[in-house]
Amino acid sequence: MRRAAAALIVFLVPLSGAWGQNPPPEGQGDSRFVFHEVEEGILRLDTKLGDISLCGRQATGWTCRIVPDERNTLDAELSRLQQENAELRAALVDKPSAGPPPGAAPYNEAPLRPPGNVPNGAKPSEPLLKLPSAGDVERARAAIARIWRRLVEMMTNLRSDLHEKS
Repeated sequence: MRRAAAALIVFLVPLSGAWGQNPPPEGQGDSRFVFHEVEEGILRLDTKLGDISLCGRQATGWTCRIVPDERNTLDAELSRLQQENAELRAALVDKPSAGPPPGAAPYNEAPLRPPGNVPNGAKPSEPLLKLPSAGDVERARAAIARIWRRLVEMMTNLRSDLHEKS
């Protein structure tokens, strides 16, 4: 089914500008349907309704199945979410504002830690985040340098091995 959807996109992009711009001359057949052959059968686009069907030969003859349109599902979900958003906004407007709870930080300023939550023996004025020491940073830098040198060495060896084989 994914191949059919991909083929549909490849098929519809070039035609999207052509529909409605240059209708076929009078007397040259009905332009309601546009057909495109794909691996699974034939895609049929109804240019008046916008429905897409996948048609194929079966034991009983030709059958066409409508390809599910996910856009309708997405549009329905979008409408539902917009309605829910409007209801929540209305509920917020109707609800009287009691202001921030006591001891709460202003909107743009987050406290270092929740009030009353002090880890094992830490002083309340100490921040929870402890930065690494200079020795930790130096060890990390040395480890990264060793990894980089080893990677360069491996690439050099690979290049020389490939050069010898060719």
